[in-house]
Amino acid sequence: MTLQSCKEDGMPKQNIGTIEYYPSFLWVDEKTTPLEKTLTTEYSQDAHQDPASYADFAVIPDREANTPDLTLYVNGRECENGRFRLTPAEDSVNITISLPPGTEQGSYTYTLQLYDTDLNRVNNSVVSEEGDAVDIEYWIVEYDRMMNPLKRWLLIILLCIFSFLLLWFSVFRPIFFPHFSYPAKTISIKQGLVTIAAIHVNFKGAKEIIITGDSKPEHQSVLNRLFTGRTEYVTTNIQGSVIIKPGGKRRMFIIAIGYNVTPSIDPPMIGVVTIKNTTTTITIR
Repeated sequence: MTLQSCKEDGMPKQNIGTIEYYPSFLWVDEKTTPLEKTLTTEYSQDAHQDPASYADFAVIPDREANTPDLTLYVNGRECENGRFRLTPAEDSVNITISLPPGTEQGSYTYTLQLYDTDLNRVNNSVVSEEGDAVDIEYWIVEYDRMMNPLKRWLLIILLCIFSFLLLWFSVFRPIFFPHFSYPAKTISIKQGLVTIAAIHVNFKGAKEIIITGDSKPEHQSVLNRLFTGRTEYVTTNIQGSVIIKPGGKRRMFIIAIGYNVTPSIDPPMIGVVTIKNTTTTITIR
């Protein structure tokens, strides 16, 4: 009788495959993907003539290396203590091997051992008349503890979110929403010759300053403030709105419909800027 692996024919010691396992995480249960192997048998003419011929095998763990006991299935049938029988009626059998879920990742060695038969030779081993067990092959089984797929995808998503946030706050937000670096300025508002307001405004860190006559200006949401920057509102008695944004190094960009801005080109952060119409004069200094 000759035994052959479907992967590595004739090898006395061979890596027969990998058992994959991942633990449970949240609502995804643990799962073991067992190792599957096809064992092909070739019998002599004499063995085929005797249908009662048999060979009993056992898969024995290497105790010196603390190899765990395996669970063995032959053609879908669980084999107690890793023992199974082959007969001439079977040209091949499908073997399924699994290990306990708590097994540590690594390689484990098992011995395919013949412990009883009425044949006189199996592979290149002569069966002794005393009935001693004969080692036929040495199998190496890999055990791979993997990350739960749900946990892996959550980590990938979190990594993508973290990478996006890092890029947004360090690269893209300063490009699309520049902020003032100058600390503070005073905004004075006159109607005619009467000063109706003189407000000390903190420019530093703001993406824009909005001077508005609306008593209830638009409320900036927390997310908008977090991802784009702070909008500083100055509420006073004027017509319309004046929007002041960073315009480059120590410069301002002013949007004031119905007002004249002086200086009109690149109003400076340091110095005096005047925004006026026929009734109102706004001075930033």
